[in-house]
Amino acid sequence: MEGYSAIKKIGVLAGTLFVFGLAMGQTTYTNAIGMKFQKIPGNVTFSMGKVTTDPNGVFWDGVPVHQVRISHAYYLGVAEVTNAQYELFQASHVRGTHRAVSGDTQPAVNVSWTQAEAFISWLNHNYPSTQPGMSYRLPTEAEWEYAANSANNFSLGMMQSGAEEWTGDWYGPYPREAQTDPVGPDKGVFRVSRGNDYNAYPGYSDPTVRMGSLPWDLDPCIGFRVVLGPPLPPNPPRGARASTTPVWARDVSQRAATFQPPVSSSTPYFSTPEQYFTLPSPLRGPFIVMIMSLP
Repeated sequence: MEGYSAIKKIGVLAGTLFVFGLAMGQTTYTNAIGMKFQKIPGNVTFSMGKVTTDPNGVFWDGVPVHQVRISHAYYLGVAEVTNAQYELFQASHVRGTHRAVSGDTQPAVNVSWTQAEAFISWLNHNYPSTQPGMSYRLPTEAEWEYAANSANNFSLGMMQSGAEEWTGDWYGPYPREAQTDPVGPDKGVFRVSRGNDYNAYPGYSDPTVRMGSLPWDLDPCIGFRVVLGPPLPPNPPRGARASTTPVWARDVSQRAATFQPPVSSSTPYFSTPEQYFTLPSPLRGPFIVMIMSLP
């Protein structure tokens, strides 16, 4: 308990210095458990998304490109939460085995979105920010993409290496209209992850690339970084009432399917491939499922 008390005292001192530093124009901050943050300026507008040029139509969800305004300044972690930092919260955490994510100072992976949120709640409870109106949270997609577009200028590391990173947003289609401080859909199936990981797939090192995973998924490639910023606004309405049908289930028959094998199950049978869906022009297939064995 003595060590814990010492960390708490360091946290109070760090918070005091942080407030003083803000008054003096300080743009960086290190909290009591060694998490370093860089100030990202607010009152900025940028074009979010990108029209795909990939011949197979991947990254199609980066459209429509739309204007986004971020009204507030925020502090973004200069790196992902490390194994040593995360294990102050969850000592039983199982580290990634790849050499890029297994060390104390390397990104903590095998952390679900739900666990990342729990870590942030623990951080806010035990080491709360003394900056009025600011607390720890996951970045929005917009905050992440804006910062990643100028990662070198903001001295941010590993936004396109290390690990993919959870954001706070549900995965869903982009709107066409301009937005201010967007927080994504108000419901969904997948949470958005951003950034390339240690596998460094070609084409994925673009700040506009979007991915998503189930909130409870423990993935050896996904970690997270933390924002210190103001509370987020509620999800604004987008005109007409949104469909309650998940995006992946729309325009698909919802009737129960029946299947009758063309021959007896004891008889060998070979058939030509069946067409299950058609990509809209100009997108092309096929989709390929990759099964990887990580070193």
